[in-house]
Amino acid sequence: MKKLWIKAFEVIELRHNRGARVPMPELEDAAHVFEAQRVVECEVARRLDGRLTPAQLQSLGDLAEAIRLLGKFHHAPTWMHGNLVFGRLLNGLLPTTSLLMARFKVESSQVCVAYRHVDLISALARGPAPAATEMRKHLAALERSMVDTPVQGRSLPCEFSRYRLLPPQEIP
Repeated sequence: MKKLWIKAFEVIELRHNRGARVPMPELEDAAHVFEAQRVVECEVARRLDGRLTPAQLQSLGDLAEAIRLLGKFHHAPTWMHGNLVFGRLLNGLLPTTSLLMARFKVESSQVCVAYRHVDLISALARGPAPAATEMRKHLAALERSMVDTPVQGRSLPCEFSRYRLLPPQEIP
């Protein structure tokens, strides 16, 4: 069995007298990363189900913003919930997910599809309980979209920029 990529929370690895590098997860690491992401994001969605204010739903529903800053969309519910630990966990998971997607995602599809975000917003507004199910579907679709071998010639900075980390005060 291959050694598990355990530096899931490190975006940059600093190596003594050797500089810095971005650790590259392998496809088999994806199951662990997505499992952790499902635990955090589905639990946050479950706790927010039917409890968001109209202003919060509107901020999530701004599709132009959601498409431009997909990582911000995934962070926003954790800050709305108020548990900063969930936000810190996502600070580690989202860049790792982005690295996995940059390496293994099918070329013809977006990293994170906006229609799933719309479905999640709708589920959050309805309550009770469908939001966690919708988040689980969204993350499962992302996980299923990866291919068995790394995709060559893709620009990591372009893919990685989708998940810029934002402090809570910058999230509407």
